[in-house]
Amino acid sequence: MSDVFATLDKWFLERPKWLQNAVNRLVKQSELSDEDISELAILCRQEVEGKLPKPTSSFVATAFSQGTESSLYRPNPMLKMVCELILL
Repeated sequence: MSDVFATLDKWFLERPKWLQNAVNRLVKQSELSDEDISELAILCRQEVEGKLPKPTSSFVATAFSQGTESSLYRPNPMLKMVCELILL
């Protein structure tokens, strides 16, 4: 299972910064609030336009693979959906 987490870490590091930010939020909390979604939409637009402020919170390189697997797993429907889409 740790190979899966390492693969997810690597995959997310290659994704846009706004998506890395969204995953960080989902790792820390179980749902995205309306405010989170608004902030992520702004980050997405800024990134597309090349106007993303520096520094921007990006994906923590070991968000999935740090610690033990049991300490990382918390039921999170949104994060589960994102991971399932990635693994398709």
